[in-house]
Amino acid sequence: MGRIQLVNTVITGFLDYSFNMYKWFVSLLKQVEQWCGNFIWIGDILKKGITTINWATICSPIENEGLKIINLHHENNAHLLNLAWNFAYNNKSWSFLLKVKVLKSKYEFRKVYRSSSLWYEIKQFYATILNYTSWTVGTGTFINFWNDKWCSSTSLANIAGLSDGASILDTASQFWTDRDWNIPLF
Repeated sequence: MGRIQLVNTVITGFLDYSFNMYKWFVSLLKQVEQWCGNFIWIGDILKKGITTINWATICSPIENEGLKIINLHHENNAHLLNLAWNFAYNNKSWSFLLKVKVLKSKYEFRKVYRSSSLWYEIKQFYATILNYTSWTVGTGTFINFWNDKWCSSTSLANIAGLSDGASILDTASQFWTDRDWNIPLF
């Protein structure tokens, strides 16, 4: 159990920093996983031994006969999804500056922008974050009335067939007055 604990804490701890900003190549992750397997079974990352258990089983929970080793592919993707979430929904200075640089609107990228290694990684997960996010309306001041998916699994702009006709700045609170909806007809 000591080697397993070392792999789960020390090795993945070293990788956490770069996982927070970069998508690792699959070949590199496989190499690190091979070294981890060699270390667990033999005690030396450079000595290759014969294992009878595949890596997916080793990464599964103990109750499923695994060793609960952290799956580096999943860990890398989870960190980058978190980065994309923070970019999309946090108002920290780094995300604000990057949004100004690369987004025309919440749902549209600029065609030309200066290259950013951070944006390159976020862009791969940004659509996933937007597609699987739902809203609780509350006062409606942070909900884009037309483009956010706040009342169904698709936006009102898509339901109504609006492409560029709806103002990107309309919030849900602008159409709610005295306990009633006040939606203008086009």
